[in-house]
Amino acid sequence: MLLTPEEIKVVKDFLAPAVKNGLLDGRRLNELLKLAASGGESRPEVPEKLYTVKEAAELLGCHPKSIFRYIREGWLGVIKISARSTRIPRTALELFISVK
Repeated sequence: MLLTPEEIKVVKDFLAPAVKNGLLDGRRLNELLKLAASGGESRPEVPEKLYTVKEAAELLGCHPKSIFRYIREGWLGVIKISARSTRIPRTALELFISVK
């Protein structure tokens, strides 16, 4: 079902008190309204950039051994692809930079 922008505004205004009173999650309402406006076709989310240990070391200006130490000490979050393959999400690097 495809909603027009005017219909979306009416629905949003109608449900605003429910969101305000905590009966309805505002983010979920917005997601549903976007889905209704697109006719049910949702766009896939863009995957987060993942860095290799070497790439992360180059970005941080340190040795790859330091990256492994930060991972081991819990300073840097990772995604294990396999037993010998580790990737570091962009958000984990940003958090590490902001804390250090």
